[in-house]
Amino acid sequence: MTGYSYACISTHHLFDHKPDNLLKTGHKHHLSGFYKFGTPGVAIAWGDADCIDDFMDTLKRAMPQKKFELVFLRPWKLETRPQEWNEVQPPTLKDELVKL
Repeated sequence: MTGYSYACISTHHLFDHKPDNLLKTGHKHHLSGFYKFGTPGVAIAWGDADCIDDFMDTLKRAMPQKKFELVFLRPWKLETRPQEWNEVQPPTLKDELVKL
């Protein structure tokens, strides 16, 4: 898939320490969106589909034991989208997901 997309990335658990905190680097892959440490570890990313794939590859190479899963990858056709890459807490995650 090419073009502007959004995706859900998940794994059983992620904590804010090395190497798990590699999840914080989505912005280095030209992505915007949000991520949540904990069980499960989740990221919702907006960006070019190739950038999302590169980010997934980076996570899988760095942490093969985590078994990252691409829950979905869909085209994004709306004008609005997150402009930053930020951590969210569980209550905020629900609010962010409702906006989708």
